[in-house]
Amino acid sequence: MSNSTRSLLNSSKESGRVFTSGLYLFNSQLFVFNNFFGSGLSGNEFWYQEMGKKKRLDVFRYLHYLLIVDQLLKAKKGFLFLVLLTLLPILIFSVTNVVLETRKKASEEVLPFRIEIAYYGCSPYRESPQPLTSLKIGDHCSFSALVYDSQHQPFFEGFDYFWYVSSTGSLIDLSHTEGPVTDLLAKQKGTGDLFVVAKPKSPGILIAPITASLPIKVGGSHPVDWQTGTVRFTAEEFWVEINGKKHFLPQDLASSVHSDPGDSRYTTLEVTWNEWIESDTGAQLSEMRFFVYFKSDGQKWWSEEIRTYDGELQGEWIYYRGRFFEHNWGQAYQAADFTVQSVSAERPGFIGKIYLVNPRIEILKTGDCLPGDLNCDRRVDISDLVLVGSCFGTSDRRGDANEDGVVNVSDLVLVGSHFGEGA
Repeated sequence: MSNSTRSLLNSSKESGRVFTSGLYLFNSQLFVFNNFFGSGLSGNEFWYQEMGKKKRLDVFRYLHYLLIVDQLLKAKKGFLFLVLLTLLPILIFSVTNVVLETRKKASEEVLPFRIEIAYYGCSPYRESPQPLTSLKIGDHCSFSALVYDSQHQPFFEGFDYFWYVSSTGSLIDLSHTEGPVTDLLAKQKGTGDLFVVAKPKSPGILIAPITASLPIKVGGSHPVDWQTGTVRFTAEEFWVEINGKKHFLPQDLASSVHSDPGDSRYTTLEVTWNEWIESDTGAQLSEMRFFVYFKSDGQKWWSEEIRTYDGELQGEWIYYRGRFFEHNWGQAYQAADFTVQSVSAERPGFIGKIYLVNPRIEILKTGDCLPGDLNCDRRVDISDLVLVGSCFGTSDRRGDANEDGVVNVSDLVLVGSHFGEGA
């Protein structure tokens, strides 16, 4: 028995019940307890005497603690165990507090980072996530990536950048796959995504790699995208072949696009550009033209005549006649390919062919439309409201009833104010 604790413990068993009583002197305090354990019977009495006064303890487990300590002291391991038992709660509390503080600090320091991609050379300077939809085969573009935090503060250092492409086939080539800057070469038609991943240089930065992507579409070598107040005309490839010689729309020379506003039965698309041709006096600029004349019966739109110049220094008309680009009101004409050969020319002996790849042609509106009659079917009804709704929040002219450059509530109000008017 240790010097600090004296114990008297009597036990007996009666009818399956255990009666335990004890008298303890621990640290000059007298402890007395009675405890009954048995089926259907249990009770506790636990008190101690200090400075001549009897006091009751509400926590009976403390006595069990003393019993365990007493037994371990007898086994000559009690002192070490007592020290460990005393320090263990402090150790657990300290470790838990350190973990919680570390997590709190990490959550405060790890901000929602993002990558912004800028590109230039192949199109006007823009930032992600606007897709590159105007690339053509042979285009070169430069890309740069930079990490920003939630306050839009840039991180010029501290990250490594890695680039890769996801696409079908060899859509593009990259000059560098590592570093904040890379160059792109468009190789073939198709769609894909350009990815960049930023990884922290220091392993002490508790953030996962950051990823950003940019959709990419590579069209033909000579795409066109023309729009006027009445017509939208696009194609991945466009050229005119006259007597075996191809004529393209040059990317580095000015062109003009116009339409005759016409009326609900007629409008035009008139494209003019310059190109270099060889003459007896050397290379000279020659004017080329591509004119399309549209008709309507109130239900459909189509073209019965297309004209081009013949590619000579003093251009003359070549005529293409038939029924082309037929489509319903409010819809667009689309096809995989379109080819037509001329039927006559002002200059004898000249034969022309027009080639289009994936053309899309849409009549937007014409000059004699009623106010609010966006599809120009001579009545303002639910179809006009649907057109505003489908273009809402954009600058699409089809739904821009007041022609202020944006489709919003004011366009709905204008259409609504004329609702029911017309035939």
